[in-house]
Amino acid sequence: MTNYHDIKFGNNAYGTLSQAYATTATSIVLTTGNGARFPTLTGSQYFFATLLDTSNNLEIIKVTARTGDTLTVVRAQEGTTARAFNTNDRIELRVTAGGLAVLGDLDEILPDQSAANGQVLTSSSGTAGFTALDITDFSSTNNTNTGFFSLPRGTTAQRPGSSNPGYLRYNTDHYGGARPEYYAQNSEWLPLNSPILNKYVVCATAAASGDPAQDNGRFPTAGGAWQAAGFTANQFPLTPINNGTHNILSIILKPMSANSVFLIEVQGSFYKNGGSTYGYATIGRTIATTAAGTTAAASTVNVGHLRRGGDGTSNAVADGVAAWNQLADYHCGGFATYDQPNTTDFVRYCIHFSSNSNSHYIYFPILGIGTMTVTELDGTGTTKVATDAPLEVNS
Repeated sequence: MTNYHDIKFGNNAYGTLSQAYATTATSIVLTTGNGARFPTLTGSQYFFATLLDTSNNLEIIKVTARTGDTLTVVRAQEGTTARAFNTNDRIELRVTAGGLAVLGDLDEILPDQSAANGQVLTSSSGTAGFTALDITDFSSTNNTNTGFFSLPRGTTAQRPGSSNPGYLRYNTDHYGGARPEYYAQNSEWLPLNSPILNKYVVCATAAASGDPAQDNGRFPTAGGAWQAAGFTANQFPLTPINNGTHNILSIILKPMSANSVFLIEVQGSFYKNGGSTYGYATIGRTIATTAAGTTAAASTVNVGHLRRGGDGTSNAVADGVAAWNQLADYHCGGFATYDQPNTTDFVRYCIHFSSNSNSHYIYFPILGIGTMTVTELDGTGTTKVATDAPLEVNS
């Protein structure tokens, strides 16, 4: 193993002085042949030695060169005082506190760092050295560690003053909720993750919808007047299994987080027959611990009522999501609402219809395809989840 420090040691090295020396002497000659017992020094190498007289008074010296039996020394080391010594006084290479301190100093035990700015310490064939960091040493390499990789983190105001595309960091206050972000080619910091967690889409044709005896998507499905337990005119039948619920356009899902916000969109062509009467629609939501439990004969909350600040139990048409009049002929396009169920249990969303006249029908889709789309959004830090206010979801 290569040693990079300048300090040298030798086992049990000792000798005696060939003559007397004053306190100012910086060159000491040992008894003939004694010098060979001490380390050979080159360049800036050195060792510490201890001078002792017959009364055991001592002085630690630093030997910076040795030529045969002649030592070049620096006197009074490690808090000792320079003394006068006599012929045959001893010199010994002892382990000293100063020597041990050198071995604990990284600047002493590492290779020369004078030209190593920004480089990393490496090892090759047992020899340490400094080299420039090579990106290929760790790029395109699989990380099999099961722990974590910590990103630099800080506020928006703490972003780097000068950024290059590809920079990656964790923003602790981005858009109201902490997010990882990266610096893009358009010179903008963008969120690394999309707010869209999941998207669910289900479609239905008119022939497959509503009353099975009809091919035009007609509701109610019982083939006559609206029939549901507790149903009266101008009410939504808000139970999962009834003739006011669309038999196809429903989605059962399991939220990824209790903070998730769900955007529910319905597209297609609606129609309400019979005079100046109205058709109504809302979204129903059921929560259960199992997927099957969401379709059991239990009450479904009215998301339209929730959005109006209620508790979801209202069946009144005023608490619906959409309404259209027969005089407008067809209602084309669709409607949308959003919901935050605050659960990670199973959730079922479905479309509910009603009319302000029990003797008339609603058709959906009257033409083409009807579609229901449910998008799960990361709701961490979401604000303004209320009717007639913008939905702001972190991005």
